Amino acid sequence: MIDAPTPRPNRFLGPLAILATLILPAGLVALPASETVAVIGPPGQDVAAIVARAGGTILRLGGGTNVLVVRAESADLVSRLYASGAWLVIDARFATGCTPVSQT
Repeated sequence: MIDAPTPRPNRFLGPLAILATLILPAGLVALPASETVAVIGPPGQDVAAIVARAGGTILRLGGGTNVLVVRAESADLVSRLYASGAWLVIDARFATGCTPVSQT
């Protein structure tokens, strides 16, 4: 009697499932849903220029030199920020690490 070969699970399915489980929820939580977003630009780049090209209003500096908190005055600002060179744009409510430390 000849046994039919047993199907082998795809070796990429496990890592892909783990990656989706870890990254997808974080990505959904960080999607900008308010008027205030945190813009993270490439190190060494002028993030204020990225925001200016996109037409945003800077509210305050973030925790790093490449992070700004910005007011989104139009619905398409996030896409314009990405088109202007932003690396990441997230809802500022979830960017608690982007608040500068006060110096007392």
